[in-house]
Amino acid sequence: MKLKFICTYWGSENLSAKSFLHRAVSQGYDGVEINFPEDEAFVQEFVSELKNIRNTIAPDFSFIAQQVLSLKDESVSDYTRRMINRLEFLTTLSPDAINSHTGKDYYDWRDISLGGVKLSNTINKATNRTSPLRQNVVRFPICLRRPLPEIPWPINGKSTCK
Repeated sequence: MKLKFICTYWGSENLSAKSFLHRAVSQGYDGVEINFPEDEAFVQEFVSELKNIRNTIAPDFSFIAQQVLSLKDESVSDYTRRMINRLEFLTTLSPDAINSHTGKDYYDWRDISLGGVKLSNTINKATNRTSPLRQNVVRFPICLRRPLPEIPWPINGKSTCK
C-alpha cells in the first residue's frame, strides 16, 4: 500500500487555484483536497492547472473534491437538493475521489446522514463514476458503535468510533 500525503485547501483560501496547486507540488504533497469556492473562474483555473501539472510535473498527482455546503437555514429536502446539485457538479470535474460531508449536526441523523449517504451513492452510480465517493461521517451527531449496512464505512467495513 502506498501512502499519499494530500494538501487540503482549508487555510489557503487566500491563494489562487494555480498558486495553491503549485505550493502543494513544491512542498512535496502527492495531491490536493478542495471544497471549491462558488467562483467559476477559480474552478476553471484549477482544472487547467491540474491538467498542466499532471502533463508536465506529476502525472499521478491526486485530486480529491470535497462536498461541504455553505451554511444555510433550510429544510432537509432543500439541503438534499443542494447536495445532489453539488455532487453532480463535482463529478463533472473528474476527481480521483469525492469526500462528501453529507450530514448536518442539527438534522436528525436518519434524515440526512443516512439518507444523504444513500443519495450520494445513487449519484455515484448514476454518473458512472469510476472513482470512489467517500462519506465523511464526522457530521453524525452521535458516534455509532457498530456499522450499519447502508453506510459504506471507510475502514474495513467497521466504525472507527470507540
